[in-house]
Amino acid sequence: MCGIYTRMTFRINRCCLDNFFRFACYDGGVTCLFLAAGKTAVFLHQPIMSSQQILVVDDDRSITKIVRAYLEQAGYRVLTAYNGTSAMQILRHERPDLLLLDLMLPDRDGWEITSTIRNDKRLAMTPIIMLTARVEDSDKIMGLELGADDYVTKPFNPREVVARVRALLRRHQLGHAEPINYLKVGGLQLDLGGRTLTF
Repeated sequence: MCGIYTRMTFRINRCCLDNFFRFACYDGGVTCLFLAAGKTAVFLHQPIMSSQQILVVDDDRSITKIVRAYLEQAGYRVLTAYNGTSAMQILRHERPDLLLLDLMLPDRDGWEITSTIRNDKRLAMTPIIMLTARVEDSDKIMGLELGADDYVTKPFNPREVVARVRALLRRHQLGHAEPINYLKVGGLQLDLGGRTLTF
């Protein structure tokens, strides 16, 4: 009945729990959470907004605008800067989850900024993806050796940038993840320890 909700809890056996999966489709802004046992599945869909924050640094405002639009469509919160000085100020005050950094900036180049970040204990673990028109292997190698995690050459497909952001954040989270005892989407909650599903 519309407007009436019933809260229910189910006990889940080990076999069923082992087939529990969670997927997030950020491009569509939809989270799909489902429990599969054999051929049976329960689906839950709801719009999502990531709490993760991305800093995009590029002196070309048209590129910044495009990248920001695609990242926001994917559910990320986005900060922007157009030079190295502003980028470092935002990094120190906002502590974004990932940095998309143009190599050639008007005041400080991306190599210098990357080196500064990696030598700052508070910022050193920030994932960095370099965006640049320089395609020489020596430039890529230098950026990676200074501490960049990934390298994207211009012109690029904005969807590829979003995919690389997502992949790098996933790897970064896995490397610093704490044990998960609960999974929750909307009104659906799975207690992994107690093996109960409540909605």
